[in-house]
Amino acid sequence: MINLIAYMSAFPESIVDGVPKDIVTKNNKIMRTVPAITDILTTGESTWLICPHFRRGYYKRLASDYFVNKKDQIIFVHETMVKGTAKTIIDV
Repeated sequence: MINLIAYMSAFPESIVDGVPKDIVTKNNKIMRTVPAITDILTTGESTWLICPHFRRGYYKRLASDYFVNKKDQIIFVHETMVKGTAKTIIDV
């Protein structure tokens, strides 16, 4: 965490407000933010009263019948910032 704060102080031009729009991975796959989440982040409207906090990543087993093609698979849910101001470091 100290290294991140030092990097942000040293290179403030690399920091942009908000959640990244599209991320291209090393194998050329595009990861996008769900529009409903983007709308909540931009309008600030939410039905829950949640204090800002960091949610760490975790593994999840898709056990519901809702997941027809991925039922019983284990996926990784990435870490995220909940109800806080997101900052993105861009590679310049």
